[in-house]
Amino acid sequence: MADVFISYAREDQDFVRKLQDALEEHNRNTWIDWKDIPLTAKWKQEVFSAIDQADSFAAVISPDFIVSKPCQEELDHAAHNHKRMVPLWHRDVDDEEVPPDLAAHQYVYLRESDDFEDSFERLLKALDTDMEWVHFHTRLLVRAKEWDKGGRDPSFLLRGKTLEEAERWQAKEAEEAPKLTSLQKEYILASRQAETDLQRRQTKRQRTLLGAGALVLMVVMVLGLLSFWQWREARSNAQEAEANAQEARMQAKIALSRQLTLQSSELQEIQPDASLILNVEALRRAPPMAKDEARFALMNKLTRPYHISTQLTGHTDWVKTVAFSPDGKLLASAGEDKTVRLWDVESGKPHGEPLKGHTNRVNEVAFSPDGELLASAGWDDTVRLWDVDTGKPRGEPLTGHTDWVSGVAFSPDGELLASASRDSTVRLWDVESGKPHGEPLKGHTDWVNGVAFSPDGELLASASDDKTVRLWDVESGKPHGEPLKGHTDWVNEVAFSPDGELLASASADKTVRLWDVATGKQRGEPLYGHSGSVNGVAFSPDGELLASASNDETVRLWDVASRDLRGEPLKGHTDWVSDVAFSPDGELLASASADSTVRLWDVATGKPRGGPLTGHTAWVNTAAFSPDGELLASASDDETVRLWDLEVESLVADACTIANRNLSPDEWSSFVGPEFDYVRTCSRFLAG
Repeated sequence: MADVFISYAREDQDFVRKLQDALEEHNRNTWIDWKDIPLTAKWKQEVFSAIDQADSFAAVISPDFIVSKPCQEELDHAAHNHKRMVPLWHRDVDDEEVPPDLAAHQYVYLRESDDFEDSFERLLKALDTDMEWVHFHTRLLVRAKEWDKGGRDPSFLLRGKTLEEAERWQAKEAEEAPKLTSLQKEYILASRQAETDLQRRQTKRQRTLLGAGALVLMVVMVLGLLSFWQWREARSNAQEAEANAQEARMQAKIALSRQLTLQSSELQEIQPDASLILNVEALRRAPPMAKDEARFALMNKLTRPYHISTQLTGHTDWVKTVAFSPDGKLLASAGEDKTVRLWDVESGKPHGEPLKGHTNRVNEVAFSPDGELLASAGWDDTVRLWDVDTGKPRGEPLTGHTDWVSGVAFSPDGELLASASRDSTVRLWDVESGKPHGEPLKGHTDWVNGVAFSPDGELLASASDDKTVRLWDVESGKPHGEPLKGHTDWVNEVAFSPDGELLASASADKTVRLWDVATGKQRGEPLYGHSGSVNGVAFSPDGELLASASNDETVRLWDVASRDLRGEPLKGHTDWVSDVAFSPDGELLASASADSTVRLWDVATGKPRGGPLTGHTAWVNTAAFSPDGELLASASDDETVRLWDLEVESLVADACTIANRNLSPDEWSSFVGPEFDYVRTCSRFLAG
């Protein structure tokens, strides 16, 4: 295992070599990726494993580090696993550009203008602080991941003194940093459960032996062959047997409490109410010396991430679309009431007055990459640009379409805006001047439903009711190759893969198709499986998976490389699924449905992540993750927008329900202790 993993941009390689030499001179073992190659899945796994096995994660901060996708992925992995962060300030960047996971820690300044020796001493001091805790954190993380990767095989669990040492360290966690991850805590709890089961089996064997001894004693007493000394010895043995029996009963109570806790953990995702009831029962049945263990498990459930919603009200008709600003601070929404509204995400309050100007329904909104402009597409045949800061129109409406405008999209550099219309055309607009950029893109023979720019901004894709997808050369405005034909019904949506090499299309013909962007040829056979119209598609951030949403009430995950279905269809919705979206880290998938719910799915397992997000009372049209992945926004025909917080302690609400049903506030407090303020917390949730 390494003392420190160093994450850096390739432009800082010379400095990093100097830094590594200095660390090795001071007997510090480093892990550095000198391979100047893209992070393939296999190599990425090697890098992530090295991060897990390093005691500290050092990030060389520079302008190139800030924009490096591999560096961001390494940082996200380290933060997810609660690694100790050591930010090394090498080349100046604006404070607001530094990722929060680094900005929260003390910088070690190693610029060219700084005294390297003095700064290097501070770095060594940072690396050596609380080394026992950091070593323990690293060893436990590696072993917990081996256990998880091995299918949670009991042979990987901690035993005996090793388990006791881990529990002693866990008891000190509140005083130490970095904190333990949920996986590490689960690993310790599972190890204790296995140890208890082993003790229970040993106790059972002991009781069997004691029973045999008692039988022999009875025979000996009947025969009267023992002396007074033997009688006293027998009485002593009986007392010892009773003590052992009491100990066995105590161990049985502990084992039962731990079994209830384990069953509670197994149900916490799918039946949170039942999970909490089982954990409360485990706390009731635990003898005094085991109550802390059951109390810890209960408090862990009360503070685990779950979902609550904040309702944004103000629209007076159906809300059809939502979009987060690039910095995640604002949310835009629009719909049937002809207005666009901006919301402050943190407070849930309106950000200024409604943006009025459209004379008919607004179909879609999109923020410019710098977040300064908002574009809206309307049924009044216009596109409008709004100044986000002032809420005022930016110039005159963009006119030229002769029928509804169904979609808008900014180019990656923010200089162009594309619009799709029911007049069968696509138009490009110069954002700065508000003028048309070249002639309309003509070729479709029916409504154009949506547009999407390629990641490099050189191509534009359009989806149409004429059953085709078209690619356009953005610079020239000319078709890029022949129309992509194959669908036998409307094409509802298109999406580029993150690397821009593939294009996915969703159609009312119940299929999803993958197209090779370079050749314009279909990549393999269509993706069959849905039994209804496919309404939406989305690539995972790493481009390895494709999600599709359908009128058949299911969501499907496809392996992009093999084009095979990944696992079983994701079932749970009871009406059409209208939209899908991956979280920025690719671990969650959100689906919006006409059954008035939003559902979250664990991408790795294909299982629901908790229950459905309920609260909407009509069709949910779309869902979108915030840039940091902590919030999910949904828009509905019930005239509301909802913000779902993915990192909030809302299982407390379920606990309050259980408390009201089974326990008085005093009884509840006696179980969970003074750290849980029943009156304050329950009142907050029960008040809505």
